[in-house]
Amino acid sequence: MGPPRPARGVPRPRLVASLVAWAVVASLLLLHRTQRDVQKCMGSAREGLEQRDEAAAVAAARAAAAAAQAEGAAPVVEAALRDRYASLPADRIEAMIRAPVGLHGAVQKGGLPANFPFVVAHLTDTNPNVREEGIPATMGPAIFRWFAQAYTFNQSAGHSSWGLQSPVPACHFWADHKYKILYVRNFKTAGTSISITLGQKELPMYCTYQPDTCASKCKNKQVCLENISNLDRLRQLFKEYTVFSFVRNPWARALSSWHHVHKHGMKEPCFESFEKWAQLPSRYGAKCLAERDCCRRRFGWLLEHIEPQSTCLFDDQGRPSVDFFGRVENLDEDMQEFVKIVNSRLEPGVEPLRVGRMPRWQLAVQELRDKQDELWRYYASIYANSSSAMADIRSYFHRDFDLMQVPDRPGSVAVVGGIAAAGSAAAAAAAEGTAG
Repeated sequence: MGPPRPARGVPRPRLVASLVAWAVVASLLLLHRTQRDVQKCMGSAREGLEQRDEAAAVAAARAAAAAAQAEGAAPVVEAALRDRYASLPADRIEAMIRAPVGLHGAVQKGGLPANFPFVVAHLTDTNPNVREEGIPATMGPAIFRWFAQAYTFNQSAGHSSWGLQSPVPACHFWADHKYKILYVRNFKTAGTSISITLGQKELPMYCTYQPDTCASKCKNKQVCLENISNLDRLRQLFKEYTVFSFVRNPWARALSSWHHVHKHGMKEPCFESFEKWAQLPSRYGAKCLAERDCCRRRFGWLLEHIEPQSTCLFDDQGRPSVDFFGRVENLDEDMQEFVKIVNSRLEPGVEPLRVGRMPRWQLAVQELRDKQDELWRYYASIYANSSSAMADIRSYFHRDFDLMQVPDRPGSVAVVGGIAAAGSAAAAAAAEGTAG
């Protein structure tokens, strides 16, 4: 059950701004349904927002320029990907979706995540006075641009998903000040296992209205992670703390996301097959912005459970923004490696961090809980029964595949007794390019 509504008289400027923005979007939808008309109406709305959200407008323009640059190459790349994954046997598909990412362990940290002010501005659940989950902190031009294109997306008409990732990042930032660690938590990457094991406070809106239970999950834990969304504070923590994240094979994560949003975010009449959903995952978010009857949660909630992992993990030069990458597929081993790094940097008088074996859940596919081999086979069967899903997921999540060095070629992962084994050569091959 959510926290009680704020008392009357409490100032809620962000909520008012959000409601005005939602009203603008609703008006657009009622008046125009085609991509051309929606984009035309968005122009007038955007003019009124630019002064209030100038930083977001600049970031959106840069994103649009990057997307335009890639637009010409996108159809060629997507066609090559369809050829690459055509008629793959199920055991080869299973090996590829089992394979951990190639970039892992301690890494050399570069700069802040790319477009960092813009990313922080679009985080959800940062206003303690807003009751509903999944509302971005700002409703700027970038969201309007994405919405117009995603809502009218039609792959059969030649539309490309290459640049249609939403502005809502799939991450939150959590810090523990005793151990000086900053956790970049992406959704569908064992975040529940990690936060329950380490200890984590509730989100700000819950802590505001239920302070007695805010830190209940930290009881008897060495760590108590708290949510951080202040831009200046985050800049400082990225510089001074040990920053870590856990990442996951994008093919497996996409299926987990699809199941999860069906179970918790969408209503059954609006479900899409995985093959159709894979064409443009962010279309679910656009649907939940436009058609609330389809959805159990706000559109931002769906988007942050769907969008690429890499948004908050790499700087504008493609260098890691973290000190350590753990892999969901190697959860226990990589967590122990991270603990050693933390303990090597302890301040005097701080007890060493200890983490035991971590719990695992298959929350989206409950009947396969603790049956990992069966889950892999199930995931492989879904891809094997689709003529395009592997290529579409590889295309949409291209930054995840490239930056995290995911083995993505049928010959890059060896199948040994049903277990995927990706060597350094495979990781290097995965980094060579998209269509290769």
